Amino acid sequence: MEILRAAPVALNDVLIPTVPDPNDIKQDLCKYLDAINAEGDFATMKSTQMLVPPQVRINGNEIEVPLGAKDAQKIIDAAHQASFGRGTETIVDANVRNT
Repeated sequence: MEILRAAPVALNDVLIPTVPDPNDIKQDLCKYLDAINAEGDFATMKSTQMLVPPQVRINGNEIEVPLGAKDAQKIIDAAHQASFGRGTETIVDANVRNT
């Protein structure tokens, strides 16, 4: 990827940074976006110097990444059948919602 930098130009003994033509920037951006090969309808990317690990806690227990058998069991132990509403009632029925 090309990085555009302002270059000083002497004009009447005053340094003025050159500004790229906005049309060139738009054309370059379109060229780079067209070159992206990704599955699906949307893609985004950002480079970062620092990797922030995900922080997942369930019932006070930290879940490590990558997920191991011990942490998978913590998730299973914390899981419960999904409920749903029927009128003013909250119901748990695996025949209706089995999640």
